[in-house]
Amino acid sequence: MKRLAYWGPDYLISSMGMGLAEHQRAIEAGTTGLKPVHDPRISENPYWAGAIDWSRIPALEGATRLERLMVEAGRRVLSASSVAPASPRLGLVISSTKGNIDLLSSNAPLDERVLLGNLAKRVAGFLGLTTCPQVVSNACISGLSAIILAQRLIVSGAYDRVLVIGADLMTPFVQTGFCAFKSVSRNLCRPFDAARDGLSMGEACGAVLLTCDRAECQAPAVAVAGGAVSNDANHISGPSRTGDGLYLAMREAMREAGVTTADIDFVGLHGTATVYNDEMESKAVALAGLSDKPANSFKPYIGHTLGACGVIESVLMVAQLRNHRIWGTLGFEQLGTPQPLQVSASHRDLPHAQVCLKSASGFGGCNAAIVFALDRLSGTEPSWQPGEVQTLASVSLNCPSDRDFDSWIREAYKELDDANMKFFKMDNLCKLGYVAAEKLLKGRALPDDRYRIALVLSNRYSSLDTDSRHQALLDSGQPASPAVFVYTLANIVSGEISIRHKLQGEGWFLIETDGHPTDGRRLAQTLLHERRADLVLSGRCEMFGETAFVQMDLLSLQSK
Repeated sequence: MKRLAYWGPDYLISSMGMGLAEHQRAIEAGTTGLKPVHDPRISENPYWAGAIDWSRIPALEGATRLERLMVEAGRRVLSASSVAPASPRLGLVISSTKGNIDLLSSNAPLDERVLLGNLAKRVAGFLGLTTCPQVVSNACISGLSAIILAQRLIVSGAYDRVLVIGADLMTPFVQTGFCAFKSVSRNLCRPFDAARDGLSMGEACGAVLLTCDRAECQAPAVAVAGGAVSNDANHISGPSRTGDGLYLAMREAMREAGVTTADIDFVGLHGTATVYNDEMESKAVALAGLSDKPANSFKPYIGHTLGACGVIESVLMVAQLRNHRIWGTLGFEQLGTPQPLQVSASHRDLPHAQVCLKSASGFGGCNAAIVFALDRLSGTEPSWQPGEVQTLASVSLNCPSDRDFDSWIREAYKELDDANMKFFKMDNLCKLGYVAAEKLLKGRALPDDRYRIALVLSNRYSSLDTDSRHQALLDSGQPASPAVFVYTLANIVSGEISIRHKLQGEGWFLIETDGHPTDGRRLAQTLLHERRADLVLSGRCEMFGETAFVQMDLLSLQSK
């Protein structure tokens, strides 16, 4: 019988308040945490955004703002459980897109707290955890990906409990970038509505303790019954026009959970209120056979909270499941998507609801989906294939210290005899990964089903090389460049590789916390053993300062 990961104590902090009760009251009353803002430093146009009431977040000596937030949510969760923070059977998974990015400056030496791995270690230290934290930074699916990773760590027996914390701040770094993309609405965002014209930003933190012990859960117990990740292999900043990438994640999450479309009672969508995201989601829902299921988005209440949204919104999804109720999508009036969705501004009772699905999508063409189920006692027998993980091919590139990176990487690219002119528009991190993957896969026959090829990359510096370029523009008073901003996410390198080779399998970007790529390699091997992939591109891709290297392997499993 498969161990299940159950949903234990949780906590959330957003512009709507602190704790689930405050959020429930606000949502039931149809109250948003977003407010109109006019900040000429961010945009010449007014916009809506959701800021946390920082007077309610306890001070913590030596901690940054984001660390205070994460520690407060983490402490609330741990105090509601019986687990000892120092337990070697307690893991920590952090999800964030930009972490302490508010500390970055082009006019000062690098503050090491900007590194996401250092953030995770500091949060673990403040909370008294002794195990090495893992960090997921996969754009806007980071939160759902972190929950999926935590679930798999529990099901595999690596840990008995895993604390998941997802958080991101509203900062000029992020806000100016989205405004440069012209994706921010002047009004309160209206997901799936015919009049939608963009997203609303927010900051938040969510935390949950997943556990193998059903008795540690609030009744009725909710299980993370299945989860999956996928790639669009379409565009780094625009969602798939067909919805097939997100559909694959939905399909595989339901398959793992052992449910069919008939079993799903309602769906929680990403629902950013941008024109193309909402169109894509309606198509994915149709492909998954879920168009007749009640659906909603929480973005009009709390805004788009980046790496926090998957955790925050999952807390609210679980609350809906336990209360047999789906909350309305605030401000919704008339459906404006090419495929039908059962969206409503009204709250609806679902007295027989037992299973729901939560999805998310993000830059780089990444997607994730999770199935939550009430009163599950066990899961299906895990699919584990014994055998030895083999390295079919390996590529290592390291820019010599006496070479200019631009000329060196151009030479390496020209050796490939590749005609993709988009290469020259990529940032340096993506150029490194692109060249390595091309060398690794060139001339190799790949499976027709590209969902069977996964991608697991990691590094220490995330996208800091391009982050510094974006920050320099802001520090000099220049407007943000969308061409630069889109690359301020480390997982974009995964997106570029996926687009080039049409890879639609699971895509993960992990941030190293101890200087060694052990977590990424372990995850890659697990994807093969659990038959989630037939081939995995696994490696490290690092670009910052004088450091420019990539090590990438193509892995497969030789069955016994």
